[in-house]
Amino acid sequence: MPGASDALVTAFRTWIQKMAGGGPFGAQDEGWLARAGPRLGQTQLLDHWESHCSRCESCRTAEQRLKVVRGVAAALGALCGLATLVVGGLACVGAIDGIVSTFSSTSLAAVAGVTGMFCAAMGLLVAWTTNVLGRFHLGRHPLPRNLVPGEWQAAV
Repeated sequence: MPGASDALVTAFRTWIQKMAGGGPFGAQDEGWLARAGPRLGQTQLLDHWESHCSRCESCRTAEQRLKVVRGVAAALGALCGLATLVVGGLACVGAIDGIVSTFSSTSLAAVAGVTGMFCAAMGLLVAWTTNVLGRFHLGRHPLPRNLVPGEWQAAV
């Protein structure tokens, strides 16, 4: 049952029904539903690419640039991975065979470590750009607005 505080809302809805035929868009009957079109699913409603990014020049430019960054990072990561293997192999073989002095072997191992870290950094960059590019296409369902602070973290 509506409370006393709902009297104005009830009166307004009654007036809209009586004077405007059910609201600004007409009565919500079968004809209204037919004019509204098919009901969209959650995937279609949250398709961020079709609803915004495909028409937004800034989003399209950002997507193209992120794809370039991802490609360059993947190529550099592969190149550094190969360099790490080669330099690390030289350091190991040189140390075992005694071809390379101890100092050179240590410096080669350090170079291999640095190139390995750079390779890992490029891998992280590829993962990050892939994650960001995915956000251009997939939206997230908004959280309910009636949760108190602290409850919404559990809802995610």
